[in-house]
Amino acid sequence: MSLNQLAKVRKISKSAASQMTSKLVSKGIITKSRLENNAKRSALSLTNEELKVFYEHMNQQTYLENELENVINEFSTEELTKITLLMSKIEDVWDNLPWNPANTKG
Repeated sequence: MSLNQLAKVRKISKSAASQMTSKLVSKGIITKSRLENNAKRSALSLTNEELKVFYEHMNQQTYLENELENVINEFSTEELTKITLLMSKIEDVWDNLPWNPANTKG
């Protein structure tokens, strides 16, 4: 990934992306190298150790998605609709707590 791509993905300025990458390089999380076809641009890569962490995370994410999908598939559409309605009503209670500053009129 390039510095420009990182800035766009993170929705930050190129300067902020540059500062962030400098910190990550100093911590040994990523490496920064010049592109062969354009010496003004840098390529950012995870270090080998961080790639291992990334792949482990991806494996865990895939496992969780599969297990949760299996659980959800145990319920009918009607049951899931009722659960969704219940969760929505619970969320409304939390969103409208009288002591929440966003809900006070003043």
